[in-house]
Amino acid sequence: MCRCGEPTRLAAPIGLALAMLAVLMPAPAAVGQDDAMAAYLESRGLRSLLVARLEQLAVEASPAMRPVVLSRLAGLYAEQLDRAETDEARRRLFERADRLLRETAREGTEFLELAIARATYRAAERIAERWRLRAAGPEEQAEALATLAEVAAALDELARRAERMIERSRSVSARAEGRRAISAGESMDAGLLLRGEVDYLAGWTAYYRGWLGDPAAGIVEAEERFERLLDLGDAGAVPSAVDLNRVGGEGYARAVLGMALVRGLTGRVEEVLRWMEPLDDPDAHPSVRRELPGWRLAVLIDAGAWSRVADELSLVTGSD
Repeated sequence: MCRCGEPTRLAAPIGLALAMLAVLMPAPAAVGQDDAMAAYLESRGLRSLLVARLEQLAVEASPAMRPVVLSRLAGLYAEQLDRAETDEARRRLFERADRLLRETAREGTEFLELAIARATYRAAERIAERWRLRAAGPEEQAEALATLAEVAAALDELARRAERMIERSRSVSARAEGRRAISAGESMDAGLLLRGEVDYLAGWTAYYRGWLGDPAAGIVEAEERFERLLDLGDAGAVPSAVDLNRVGGEGYARAVLGMALVRGLTGRVEEVLRWMEPLDDPDAHPSVRRELPGWRLAVLIDAGAWSRVADELSLVTGSD
């Protein structure tokens, strides 16, 4: 997804620091040296050094241990990408992640690849929201659409791999016992988690592709992804099927919001507002509930419903 370049400028000082730690830090007898160093770095909040150490371990790890290391790295990359303040900082992180994917032959790298896809999506999402505010031009719009198409392709591949993980685990667990059965269950859980994360991100990716001007690539896929996440049952994709006992969870609440916004792509304003009603519930996730007035305004503005925009603004500001 990202283009790989030369090693980052951080590599030399980080490598020197890790070498010094390897010499100076005592390792507990019961813990391997590598694990002890990672634990030491994490306990002191030395995130950059921890990432560099885990990158080393991921390349050296056995096939059984590599997914564990890569899973931790995926979380750290995602954390650092979220905190990166410049495009250059994000580019360096992407390069490091891409280089690691090459060196590990993409075995057990699904969650790391998902973290990269998520960060890439967020860059496009920021452009899309600037476009909504008329602060981005046509060139940026085209760039965001191209980026989202790239993210969608990566997510399609991850979705296929998630399904293979699930099917393989199901096949093994049907005839396994003991530790093998436990391992198959864990693999099944990982596959289901990956599928859910991919559906969530793919749903929002499809929404923004549709909203930015490519509705054929957005509406149907986004609805399918969000419908599966919401587990609407026999009632189908209707607002009354939303489970009010689950809107307190942020992921579920944002999937409801996503479904509402997708309906807005076809101009069905009344249906959008009905989908948003469960998110006004007092038990709905607070951050999603706080954002709801802004999203309602965005939908009404997109639909050109200016009298209703004025009414909504009055409610938000408390003015007549």
